[in-house]
Amino acid sequence: MPEARRPLDVLAGAHLVEYATPDRVRLHDLIRFHARELAQSQDSGEERLSARKRVAEWYLHTSDNAGRALIPGGSARSRPRPRDVTHFPYVARRKRFPDSTPRKPISPS
Repeated sequence: MPEARRPLDVLAGAHLVEYATPDRVRLHDLIRFHARELAQSQDSGEERLSARKRVAEWYLHTSDNAGRALIPGGSARSRPRPRDVTHFPYVARRKRFPDSTPRKPISPS
């Protein structure tokens, strides 16, 4: 997203985030460490567990959306949207596979 590049460059210039790859950023290690310390000192164990569960639900929900966008009609089970999770529709960067593309079935190992 071109509109996100400038603010990310500003954050990178302030050493708050760093580019892992040209298209991916991550928090600087010291920022992550500081956030962890704040959470441990200010949030209860129950609040921290609840936050981790919300993040996991968001990742599961988003990965399901990505799978359906990349392989329409695939066998991915649809998860209900978690109530505490903000929904971001997944927009595939690649073109969708044409219906005539043969797909190799995934067999459980």
